[in-house]
Amino acid sequence: MLIAYWIVAGLLALAYLAAGIMKIVRSPDALVATGIAWAKDVPLPAVRLIGVVEVLGAIGLILPPLTGIAPILAPRRRDRARHRSGRSRRLPPPPR
Repeated sequence: MLIAYWIVAGLLALAYLAAGIMKIVRSPDALVATGIAWAKDVPLPAVRLIGVVEVLGAIGLILPPLTGIAPILAPRRRDRARHRSGRSRRLPPPPR
């Protein structure tokens, strides 16, 4: 399951990164030509801000699991670390 998480997170991060960089770097006319028609109706600083937020989203998908910050964002890593240490979490039997 950990491998599937990294595959999905990596693909999503690449998509966010590509879309964000495109909105940061390209002109509004070039964005409209690529199919982002709303870019001509929105002020350029707002388009750039959306691009920056998308890049930050890509970073947010990858960095927390790698650094161990906010492990709730990637609970599978926390469970795997617990199993590697030899301490598994076993629940007591239900009361009768």
